Order: sequence, then structure tokens, then C-alpha cells
Amino acid sequence: MYKLIAIDIDGTLLSSEGMVSWDNRQAIRKALDKGILVVLCSGRIAGSVRIYAKLTGADRFMIAGNGSVVRDLRQNFNLYESVMPQDKCLSIIDICHENNVYFHAYIGDKLVTEELKYTSLGYDIENRFYPPEDRIAIEVVDDIKEYISTRREYPNKFVVISDEKQPLRPVGEEIMAMPGIEMVNPFKYDCRLIRDGVTMYDMCTFNLEIMSQNTNKGKALKILAEYLGILPDEIMAVGDNENDIHMIEFAGLGVAMGNAAASLKERADHITQTNNESGVAKAIEKFLL
Repeated sequence: MYKLIAIDIDGTLLSSEGMVSWDNRQAIRKALDKGILVVLCSGRIAGSVRIYAKLTGADRFMIAGNGSVVRDLRQNFNLYESVMPQDKCLSIIDICHENNVYFHAYIGDKLVTEELKYTSLGYDIENRFYPPEDRIAIEVVDDIKEYISTRREYPNKFVVISDEKQPLRPVGEEIMAMPGIEMVNPFKYDCRLIRDGVTMYDMCTFNLEIMSQNTNKGKALKILAEYLGILPDEIMAVGDNENDIHMIEFAGLGVAMGNAAASLKERADHITQTNNESGVAKAIEKFLL
């Protein structure tokens, strides 16, 4: 009945330790062997999503940047890309500078930042253990505003990060008041394990994720489905957080993880096990295998 499975990465495919379980890998492989398309749909930068697509074998299409990029991985071209208008970009940068908070931009496959910290530092650490073709492109610049204005390369997404929620509040409120802006999971508390060889760093922060208006995983999944001629009723989507709501509402079968946000569980058709119990595999086995 289902021809496509859309799977979020953090908190869904990955365990709390940042690993893809053997059960999840096997279930995805079995689904692929049955001719079911598996698509990873994440807020991560495209290069990072590609790594997990390669790892799981779900390497035909991907959705990255909270729906701002829909890519055919084998043909290496974007079916869809949402970029932010220049005036919005410059305003967001000014607000971040005025409030002295860290931020970075996803510009295509490149992470552009003014300092290596938080997520950009995490990607830089992980890059040391990846082959060159799998490394995230990171560019550290003196002034992102000048970089964007000069090169006319516009972000798919901004991420604003702080150790504490309070410094982000005036930033978030001012940005949310701007027309034409989409912000998901405002002030989200995010914990991610960063691996440095055998050592793991628990990087816990508060985040703001900002894209152009009407940019979300549900819209991106709709674009991909229409391109492939697949109906919503032929799609199963699995997620754990509020940025997965549009995706699971679009899909014929929306599955929330056992560890999912309450707002997502309320909208889901089914609740599976947690990410530490291979809930993705359990859902695939229940509905597809």
C-alpha cells in the first residue's frame, strides 16, 4: 500500500547516542528491497543528511534544511530549493549582531559562520573522521552580512544558538515579527552528542531555526511526491518534533515516535516506540513488512 517512507533523523532515526540501530538499518533495507522508496527528511544541512542517506542505503532522494532543499542524490540536482530574500537575510544578521548571539547560515551545501562554535564546531570535529567526500563544507568569515551582500549567495536557513534561552528571546520575538519568515521549534532545547574519536561531547543548546515563509517538510514532501507520481495515501512519515507536523499531516499514515513532542503525537495516526527502542523499525515492520 505504501510506496514512500519519509523519516526524520534526530530523535527519530538516531538514538539518543546519535547512532542508527541495527534494527533500523535492517528494516530500511527490507523496505528498499520491496521497492519502497525511503527518504530522509531533516532540519540538518544537506551534506549531513547525505551522510545518513548513504549509511542507510536511502540514497535516492533527500529533504534537508527543514524542507528548504529537495534533492535527487543520484542525479545530483535539486528538485526544489527555497532561499531567503536578501533584505530578510540582512535584517536577521543585524538583529543577531545587535544582540550579540551566535548564528550561522546554511547556503546550499555550505555552512557559513563567523566563529566555530556549537553546531559548526560539532560538524568541524566530525569532519576529521569522515573521508573528504563526506565532510561538511564550513566557511568561517569575518562578516556574514558582507559575505552575502558581496557574493549574492542567499541562505536556505539560519540557525541562532545560545546556551541559555533568555538571550534568544528578544532575537526570536523580533524575527518572528518580520513578514515572510518561517520559524520552527522556537527556543527549542536541543541536545546532540558530538563524537571526537572515542570521546563524546554532550552539546546542549537553545535554538532558533529560520527559513522563508511556507518552507516546511510537508511542502517539500508534497513536491517530491508529485514529482514521483505518488499519492499522499501511499506515504508513511515518521517524526518526533514540531517541525515534523506538516510532514506527518501530509502523509496518509503519520507516525510519531514514543519520545515525540505532545503536539506531534496529537496529530499522528500511530505512535511507535522511542528512538532508543528502534521505533522506526517497529513502524516499518508493522505497516510495511
